[in-house]
Order: sequence, then C-alpha cells, then structure tokens
Amino acid sequence: MAGALERRGRRWLVWSFLACPCHLPWTLALLGSMLGGTVLGGLLREHTVVAGLLVASTWLAGTGRGFWLVRKGQRGELVCAVPPSPGSPGAGHIRLRASRWVRGERRSIRDST
Repeated sequence: MAGALERRGRRWLVWSFLACPCHLPWTLALLGSMLGGTVLGGLLREHTVVAGLLVASTWLAGTGRGFWLVRKGQRGELVCAVPPSPGSPGAGHIRLRASRWVRGERRSIRDST
C-alpha cells in the first residue's frame, strides 16, 4: 500500500510539472488555440494574469500534494492494517479490546459501568 501512495504522489508530480509556471507561455498558447472562438477563449485573452495565477496555483497545490503523498508513502504513514474477515484463516487470533484511560489508569470498557 505504501508503494501505491508513492506512485500516486509521483503521478501528481508529473502532472504538476506540466502545469509549471515556467511553461506558462506554452500553456497559455495551447489553451488559447484550443479555446479560440469560444467564450472561454475570450475570457482567457482578456484575463491572462488571472489565468496565469490559476495555472501557478494549480502547479503549487499539485506539487505540494505530490511531495506529501511521496513522503507519506516512504514513511509508511496513511497505511493501516485491515483485520481479516471472520471467515478467513487466522481470524480468531486477533482480539481487539476496547479500553479507555480513567484517572491515569487504563480500564476496560466493561469495567467502567
């Protein structure tokens, strides 16, 4: 599961690289050619600064999310063990016990009534 988080983070980084502000002239030219003759193309032409800020913020958010996922995947965080289903082998060997702390000592939920 940790490898999947790391791969997902790397995909975020690759897609964010495409939205990098250093590629902004190419990004705006591509968007302008794709949206030419439409209302969105007109908005893009009139508000290039807003479009640039939107592309830059998308890059920043995507890069941050990518690095965060890669870091969590490498550390093994955000990964939880799933207990086996009742019919699977080894299901009877796991005992979960509900407890809570009361005045500095640990007590079972059943004892606290």
